Amino acid sequence: MSPGGRRRAAHGMLAAVLKAEPERRAWHLAHASDGPDEAVAVELTEAAERALARGGAAEAAAAFRRAAELSQDLAARTGRLDKAAFAAGIGGLLETARELADANRAETLRGTAAAAYVLFHREGDIDAVFRVLLPVMRTAAEGGVLEDTDAFDDAFYVLLNAAVWAGRAELWLPVHRLLDRVSEAARLCFDAVADPARTAHDVRQRLDLATAALSPATPSWRVTWLIYSARYVDCFTFYDGVWRDLVGHGTYDSLRFAQVARAHDAFMLGDWDKMLAVGSRNIADAAGHEYNLLHMVFTYGLAMVASGRGDEEALRRQCEAITAWAQPRRMNLLLSTVNETRAGAAVGRGDFEEAFALTAALTPPGELPEHFPHFPRVFLDLVESAMRTDRAAKARAHVAAGRRARIGAISPHHALILAAGEAITAPDERAEELYEAALALPDATLWTYDYARTRLLYGEWLRRRREYTAARVQLSAALELFEQQLKSPPWTRRARNELRAAGVDVGLPPGGGKVPMSAQERRIAELAAGGLSNKQIGQQLNIPPRTAGAHLYRVFPKLGITSRAALRDGLRAFDEVTDSM
Repeated sequence: MSPGGRRRAAHGMLAAVLKAEPERRAWHLAHASDGPDEAVAVELTEAAERALARGGAAEAAAAFRRAAELSQDLAARTGRLDKAAFAAGIGGLLETARELADANRAETLRGTAAAAYVLFHREGDIDAVFRVLLPVMRTAAEGGVLEDTDAFDDAFYVLLNAAVWAGRAELWLPVHRLLDRVSEAARLCFDAVADPARTAHDVRQRLDLATAALSPATPSWRVTWLIYSARYVDCFTFYDGVWRDLVGHGTYDSLRFAQVARAHDAFMLGDWDKMLAVGSRNIADAAGHEYNLLHMVFTYGLAMVASGRGDEEALRRQCEAITAWAQPRRMNLLLSTVNETRAGAAVGRGDFEEAFALTAALTPPGELPEHFPHFPRVFLDLVESAMRTDRAAKARAHVAAGRRARIGAISPHHALILAAGEAITAPDERAEELYEAALALPDATLWTYDYARTRLLYGEWLRRRREYTAARVQLSAALELFEQQLKSPPWTRRARNELRAAGVDVGLPPGGGKVPMSAQERRIAELAAGGLSNKQIGQQLNIPPRTAGAHLYRVFPKLGITSRAALRDGLRAFDEVTDSM
């Protein structure tokens, strides 16, 4: 007997004694085969299905591939190659997925979806995704019952993702036309992510029903539909642990989109250090597997933290990386994250003119644009910056748009955002009631950044009304969250300055608290200290009055003051600190 024959015989004997371990048995049978064998192919296919269900996508891809090689029937071989390509894609083996899809001569829905998956995640080629996927999906959708509903859902998942990140109006009509052919899980995801301001109001209730139907037998990739849905309505935190227990820890943790959702969740809940850790780890994983889109998504997560903490240099690098990748691919939603994070940083440092310009470019005041799922992430930045730049009518119009769209019904976080916006824009006789109502909302304390910000704004309002005792309560709570939990220098400075104005000696932050002023900021501060109005300063320096006001607002926290009347003394104290260093 030849060495190869002896090896095959040994595998055959091992298979005979491993009947209680079907997956090992299937592989030994496959190694024992010296030609096509449909019975062995069936056993190996079943082993691959079990591996895929528990999250072993790479293992499943290898088993499907070998089963295809053993197939005696052409149709069975085609189906197994399709499944191998699909499993390789979700297992992070993008090049293998492309090779397998190319190796299959038959044009099938699942094989085309696998090829489109690679085009989307590695190349970021949105136009190619639609070009290759839409005709095959339209053909599959014609006539009566779909032959393979799972494959259609898989294809729809890729198409929906591509449409969301592209953010182009012309791509949505063909997606809408396929909706009546997808499963409830796919439709749930569409309603959560495509245009949540209009379609996400019952998503949480539907997520509850879907969760009740989960079990360890649920294929792991199906859970991705739920994760995707929950992330976009800001309620992933309510389900994460439940899903992990129901599906199985190993299976659940292997899902890449679970990592995306956990990173976003960490930011929303105020654990920004965790966001940085998860984001950095997954950027390395994405780079290693050529998941270039996910690389950019996690880079966006790091930019969110840099924005919140006022790390302008890190934010610049991250925004440049996102722009360089997204702009030539016309990924408009990804590009919008540059304006979004820069606006957040501008609000933190008090540059409300810039913040308003950046946010208004994304969501014009009074509008929640169709198919822009990131609208809640800039909602408060637009409202506050409009109020701070004498655009109260625009701020109120935006809050009214949120109220008309009933965004507060989408999730507890959306409810807090809307309630805070209503308080910020309210007349004085209603503001206290609305601030108290916002802070008393169920789960309001979960959303650390927006909760702390609401307390800060409430404290500022109380301090302006000279209700100093009540102001100190709100401002002290905000300071603790910004300084201790979020570790955000710009927001900590705002809270400290407000507390000082309310009569609390909070001292200087670590490092002495001195923040440098630009030459233009210094000149504008000196002119204002001399009694000139913003209009007069603008005429003298040839800049718009609003720009002069914005510069002054940035100068106030650097000097530790809150009014023009204190400018002269603030500049003197600033110079004394500078001279002593």
